[in-house]
Amino acid sequence: MKCEKMKKIIEEGIEKANEKAISKAQRIVKYTILPHEFSIDGGQLTPTMKLKRKVINDLYKVEIESLYIDPKL
Repeated sequence: MKCEKMKKIIEEGIEKANEKAISKAQRIVKYTILPHEFSIDGGQLTPTMKLKRKVINDLYKVEIESLYIDPKL
């Protein structure tokens, strides 16, 4: 992320959310910021604003995998 001020705000929000998490499974450990929001026109949302998981998985496969693959391997 280019804007350090925005990055700091997001990280502070994640820290606050993690403090309220009641289990490790609820904690945010890794994340990425996408260049745009999901939208109906973009094809990522249904008309009832639900995620089209297959579409999102296909569009952001590289980003999703980068969150789960250990770069040390």
